[in-house]
Amino acid sequence: MQHIHELKQQPEYWKLHKRIWEEEFNNLDLDIAQLVMANPMGPEADQLEKKVIIKIEDDLLHKKI
Repeated sequence: MQHIHELKQQPEYWKLHKRIWEEEFNNLDLDIAQLVMANPMGPEADQLEKKVIIKIEDDLLHKKI
């Protein structure tokens, strides 16, 4: 399995990141979304980022198979 730093070097990574982050953010409850925007380094934003990274890894790694 590739490490996330290696995946970030792929041209598709940031395009996927933007699309997936926006989709996930738009699916958040309004209160959580407001917390993410108010504190981008907070625990809610961290959880969102972890979820996004998992989805990106899954997408990029399955394309290689």
